[in-house]
Amino acid sequence: MVVSTTTPAINLGSELPLALLPVRLETRFLGGAADRQLLIRIYPDDLHIESYEPRLTESEIAWGEHFWTQFKEAKGDTSKEQAAWGQLVERFGVPRATRLCEALLPTNLPALDREPPAFPSHVPRTDTWTRTPETRVLPGRWVALGYAGGRQVFAVAGNQVPDTLAVGPSPDLQRGFDAETLANDPAVGWLVDFAAAERVGMGLRVSRANGLPADGRLERLLVFGVKSSLSGARSAELLAELLTAHRYTSGLDFVLQGTPTNNTPEARSGHSSGGVVGTNGRRPYAGPVAADPAEGADYVLMARALGLPSSVFDRLRHADATEQRDAYHMNSVLWKATWGYYLEHLLAGAGQLSTAAIRQAREHCVSYVRGRGPLPVMRVGQQPYGILPIASLDLWPRTGSTFNERLAKVLHVLRDHWRRSLPSVPRLPGATDSAQELLRVLAMSPTSVGYVAGTSRPVALLPTAPGQLPRRPEQVAPRAGSRPVQDLAAAVGLNWAPRIARTVHATLPPAARLLGRLVQPATATDGSEPRPEVLSERDTVQPEPNYLQWLVVQGHAAIRDQAPTPRPDTLLYLLLRHAALLEYLGAAFQLLRRGDPPVVAADAAREPEQADARTPSPWHLMTMAAPGLNPSQVGAYLDSIKQRLLEERRVRDVTPPGAIWRRNLYEVGGGLPTDVADAVRELAGHLRSLVYLAGRPSAVLGRY
Repeated sequence: MVVSTTTPAINLGSELPLALLPVRLETRFLGGAADRQLLIRIYPDDLHIESYEPRLTESEIAWGEHFWTQFKEAKGDTSKEQAAWGQLVERFGVPRATRLCEALLPTNLPALDREPPAFPSHVPRTDTWTRTPETRVLPGRWVALGYAGGRQVFAVAGNQVPDTLAVGPSPDLQRGFDAETLANDPAVGWLVDFAAAERVGMGLRVSRANGLPADGRLERLLVFGVKSSLSGARSAELLAELLTAHRYTSGLDFVLQGTPTNNTPEARSGHSSGGVVGTNGRRPYAGPVAADPAEGADYVLMARALGLPSSVFDRLRHADATEQRDAYHMNSVLWKATWGYYLEHLLAGAGQLSTAAIRQAREHCVSYVRGRGPLPVMRVGQQPYGILPIASLDLWPRTGSTFNERLAKVLHVLRDHWRRSLPSVPRLPGATDSAQELLRVLAMSPTSVGYVAGTSRPVALLPTAPGQLPRRPEQVAPRAGSRPVQDLAAAVGLNWAPRIARTVHATLPPAARLLGRLVQPATATDGSEPRPEVLSERDTVQPEPNYLQWLVVQGHAAIRDQAPTPRPDTLLYLLLRHAALLEYLGAAFQLLRRGDPPVVAADAAREPEQADARTPSPWHLMTMAAPGLNPSQVGAYLDSIKQRLLEERRVRDVTPPGAIWRRNLYEVGGGLPTDVADAVRELAGHLRSLVYLAGRPSAVLGRY
């Protein structure tokens, strides 16, 4: 065992990512203050363990052939096919029944309606249990790091872990096993004997001499390891074999975001031990999923992220879901009303971000930022697993001028500010009132449970004394306003006083809390009490045509006048309408800035800090004429472009999956002059995403 006060070196390159799987730790203290020891045991998670029997028994072969015979006799009757499948599931469970269907798939399946099934030959295994449960994906050795007093106090590395480690009893049924025989078994004795666990690297011992505090108190214990002896290709093979084994033993599925993990009085969990394997009722014997990888199915994204063949994940339940694609389009369609508004208006100032920089930010946000995670959730057995790609922010270069380097610099500064909020996060260790703190922990939610509106006014518009009129912006010092915000802006590299630093924000009183719905509007028009919002996994927003479809086909004037009757009372509608209007305004501004000299000033599209009769609204841009356009009025021209894109079907979803989502973010189509296409491409990207989301189920919209 290697002991140090620093982290033991692990020989790793940086060209490949690491897959860190969860483990279970058990700890125990021995001795008194002078000779105290900490014993750490590491147990593999169920995810590590393989017990898959690929060969079939005689009984399994007979039942599999019986299923296919019944399937043929069903002659396309779905109820009879499902009855045959249910019979197989009842006897073997879904995972093993899936294996039997695939292993005994008739070689003449296309001609099954005319011929009896012809089955592939199999050599049956003689026993039902022939394989010891084992794991082949543990690290080369475990490293334990202990922290106390805000610093690392010890680092201990265990012995080498075998490449293959038994984690259960041998199938030697004649000998049998109990606690005593298990402890004496050289292969699995480590499960119950700590000394044996130390020998195989699954137990670590930390003493006072290693840096263990005298009172044994640790703020944090971190145990990790990496199998650095494997190549990337071999690691991918082992991971693929492991997931395939789970597919046919404990079960492997994708889990949709928002799926309940536990049964409650309000809803059942999303897991069922029975039912049909596959996505949307697709049977396991119906062949591979036909989803084109260009459609961005979740199983394709998962396979690419893990470097595995897509066949590892196809035909799983929800394999062809498009959660990441949905999130991409929601980010795209709401950009102007969220981050886009912040960057263009709240960070406005003398040295504000350029249009090119804001477009880079948009591409990054739409392509990579995911509020619910960048990869789907998998379920192995009954346990869901989230997969979260991470990297150390400290290792990102932040001294250059590329977008990623500048973003890393901003995040590095903001991280220090975010860390100051950590003491306010409820936690049980160190709590003065554990019961009350536990209630605070349990009351937390991973997603928003409501929303409120706030008001803001520029410092320039605040009276200097009771009864005095507000001052105009030119009467106020350029850096007047919030000093903390100004300091933060300077720290992240903003060499101007952004508008947000010259703004005072106030939340509305509780009575003004916005209680509208998120996605589905209330449809009661007879004065009766609206029903609770219910979102559907199949149906789009009701009634038809829904407000997304309405926003797709309407021109800028109708959208601004809010013509739908009754007007939707949902947060999504408010954001979509705001985003659509800002997209129109941005395109109009770009068209009017094409000339030399430009028709309008550089800040013409920005909301004024003080709106009065002397300050025209940015919406006057829509009524202006731009040279070279037909019709010449900008608003009418943009409406004609929108209609043209819809008629030519140039707003269909053409986004590829993976890390190159953004390749077609701004694709407009042919036939437009280059400068015009550049001016309207963001509006076209917004329209494309709006068309896509208008056809998605309401429950999908509610997740993002």
